[in-house]
Amino acid sequence: MSDPGPFRVLVIDDEPAVGRTLCLHLRLHGYECQACHDPAEALGLLEDGGEEPFHLVITDIVMPGLDGLSLIRRCRDEGNPVQFVVITAYHQLDRVVEAYRLGVLDYLVKPFEGLDQVTDLVRRAETRYRRWRELLAQALETGP
Repeated sequence: MSDPGPFRVLVIDDEPAVGRTLCLHLRLHGYECQACHDPAEALGLLEDGGEEPFHLVITDIVMPGLDGLSLIRRCRDEGNPVQFVVITAYHQLDRVVEAYRLGVLDYLVKPFEGLDQVTDLVRRAETRYRRWRELLAQALETGP
């Protein structure tokens, strides 16, 4: 398997300042990051896949139009294996439970206690992704 290159993160939040801040912080830690404040546009980026797909999406739950949980459902329905972390300013247990049912890695409540909390989650997602690639490569080498 070829080297997957840098770990790519997409941040989706209807508050542009949140997306810019998270991306700036993650870039300082060596990650490729793109911010998007329109969830419908972000869905297009995820559906397109492109030559360099995203490995992790950090998305707000409550957004106008397409909410974060609906976005995750759409990705899952289309078979997109991207990992998700959800962020929310509204600590609503039912939404958090639904997010976990959809397979999110974790969630954060705004305002964040610190950006290191975000970095730790991204590192965890990267470790999980790279381990998955190793297991897949081993399976392809040994065959069925």
